[in-house]
Amino acid sequence: MSDKPTLSLGNKLSVHTLNQLQKLNTKNPNTKQYRTKATSTNVLKSDIQNKRSQKPVPSKKDCAKKQRIDEHNRNREQGVMLYKKHLAHFSKLYPNCFGIPPKPLAIGIHNDLFEKELKRPEKERLTNGAIRRFLSKYTRSVVYKECMQVGSARVNLQGENVGEVSLEHAESYKHSLELWRSKQVTPKSNNKPIGTTGK
Repeated sequence: MSDKPTLSLGNKLSVHTLNQLQKLNTKNPNTKQYRTKATSTNVLKSDIQNKRSQKPVPSKKDCAKKQRIDEHNRNREQGVMLYKKHLAHFSKLYPNCFGIPPKPLAIGIHNDLFEKELKRPEKERLTNGAIRRFLSKYTRSVVYKECMQVGSARVNLQGENVGEVSLEHAESYKHSLELWRSKQVTPKSNNKPIGTTGK
């Protein structure tokens, strides 16, 4: 027989195994060795939990940038809503001029609109600045640029022909439209291999 401790028959432990179990049983779990392990485990767990629960605190620069972006988006939304409101206003008053599809407007039509608005009740009147902003956005729309063809009739507020689109104006609008289309077709890409990060 070997000297190694073995289980005896009848599920009784050998003397050597009983002695080993007794030694293990007498060790205090509150000893320094056990406390160190437990403490370090707890520290690791708490560090992991803190890292998960803590969000990075944005810097003042990041906060200011976010505020500028939010303000820009709010202003843009308000501008779009105001444009739609003014378009509905002018389409109702001058359906032969501001219709769909749009027609090339007479040169200096803003002066006619200024005069007409002065005759309206003060509560319903638009300011000259509001009229200028509306006309600027209206004449920069894609559908308006597309209607600006050489020789196309320009209309006044009543929808009457009062002139034609000149070659110079048609070329200017055509160039602006091509520039806009080239920006729409060309996607932004950083041309970096997959898996790399760019700064």
